[in-house]
Amino acid sequence: MQLTSAFRFGCFVNVLAMLVHALFAGEIISGRSSGITLHLATAKILVLWSVLQLLLTISMKLKNLCPQWLVASVAAVLLAEILEFALGETNHLVLHVPLAVAIFGGAIRQLLWTMQMRSRVAMEETR
Repeated sequence: MQLTSAFRFGCFVNVLAMLVHALFAGEIISGRSSGITLHLATAKILVLWSVLQLLLTISMKLKNLCPQWLVASVAAVLLAEILEFALGETNHLVLHVPLAVAIFGGAIRQLLWTMQMRSRVAMEETR
């Protein structure tokens, strides 16, 4: 149960970090010079956080605590974030922005899975 709780917490933090990251993108659009530095810093944190999430998900799968698609989803989000980072560094915003929306959708899906899993565990414990 500790692995799944850690994964749930990690998903929640990941979604919050993505929202903060988007706020810093807004700072760039509004012309504030601090936005670029903060956006880049949160991008690096998000990629590193996704590596940790992938390791946690693999550990969960090894103990049969999650489905295979979740491991694939977390790996796909990590790869997309690496591509997103590269697109941002090379100023390919036409691809950077839509990919960011897709990544956010993937992170939300993972968070929703943790909430569904939590409900199932609670129902089983009451039986």
